[in-house]
Amino acid sequence: MINSKEPLAADNSTLKLPISELTSQQFNLAKNKWNIRQGATSLLAPGSVIADEYREFEQRLEENFQLVWQEKQPITSFENQTVTVNLTDSKQVEITFPEDLWVEGNTKSEANLTTFTVNHAIPQKDVTRLAVAEFADAGENLKFNIVDLAAKSEVIQTQFRVKFRARDRFGGYKTEYEGDMPNELVTRDYNRFILALGKLKIPDHALRPGVNVDIEVVATRFLGERSAQQTINWQSAIRSPR
Repeated sequence: MINSKEPLAADNSTLKLPISELTSQQFNLAKNKWNIRQGATSLLAPGSVIADEYREFEQRLEENFQLVWQEKQPITSFENQTVTVNLTDSKQVEITFPEDLWVEGNTKSEANLTTFTVNHAIPQKDVTRLAVAEFADAGENLKFNIVDLAAKSEVIQTQFRVKFRARDRFGGYKTEYEGDMPNELVTRDYNRFILALGKLKIPDHALRPGVNVDIEVVATRFLGERSAQQTINWQSAIRSPR
């Protein structure tokens, strides 16, 4: 039901465009907002054959949108990624990025203009490109170094969980430590993480040179609301310090 003699303009509430095109200009989003009502039979002539539920036009919603690119990588690196922008009934602009692209940014709305600033954009495949760089020293100085091959660790937050097993005299492996890696025992040097395994509560005999160990590291990586895990397994003998 529309309380007007003029026809309503068509909805234009959704955009689907390559990310590179969204920074070129402002886009107008518009939609007609409707309310669901009951009692259609009481509004029309008796005997009218019509469902009792009806829609009543409330108002026309309009909002402009623009994407602002602050990511260090050029936006042309992501030109094949399609972004969906949608205007809701509460006049909020929702931005949906592809599942395989991690984006961190912020929204600002004023004077009928919503801007979304992309601070960081990382392909999901680059989130879990951690690899063992070095397993060195012994005793309380035992270190396990992990490198981020995608060089994104200045942006992505990382937490580690460690399972440390040492071979016993029967030839099997015994778990000597399993738990989170305390933050104070993890040092980040640009895109290299140094895990001070020797500072964990691991018995001295399991940290001696010559002991065969089996190490499992689970890295959980975060950016905004997105997270992913990568498991790294390593078997080696502890070597004597150089």
